[in-house]
Amino acid sequence: MRWDAVPEREAAAAVPAWIGDTSRLVQAKLAGCDLPSVLGHADWEAKNMRWRDCEPHVVHDWDGLAWFPAAAIAGSAAGIFAIHGEHATLAPLESSEAFLQAYERERGLRFSPYETEIAWAASIWEALHNARNELIHNLPKLTYERLQAERVDRLSRATA
Repeated sequence: MRWDAVPEREAAAAVPAWIGDTSRLVQAKLAGCDLPSVLGHADWEAKNMRWRDCEPHVVHDWDGLAWFPAAAIAGSAAGIFAIHGEHATLAPLESSEAFLQAYERERGLRFSPYETEIAWAASIWEALHNARNELIHNLPKLTYERLQAERVDRLSRATA
């Protein structure tokens, strides 16, 4: 989830210009974030959660601890929570929106407009990483295709 730098292996890979452009926009938005950080879980993929009676029971894979603003952690989760199989994918835009609304309801407080922008920017960051990996390792282009289709809407919501 670190947005201070793209991992060297990914930065060296040949990717379409839109991925590089989107990365720079999102990175600039997140790097300028001045919200206070909190300790949170940064790997909210469905495969890392177990449910009991329609309620979250346990969260696995705590090597993904993060020290970021709550809006960024929630936004990242809104982008990746639907991952449950072998191949990563970006949650559909409508699902990310519903996730963020549910997060706000559960915390009992709506995000400020700026926090909402940060959440939407963070929803893109992990997808950029996954799209690059799909290209580098010749994997099915699930995240790549969804991000290509939704990036303009997500960037607009992030005001990036």
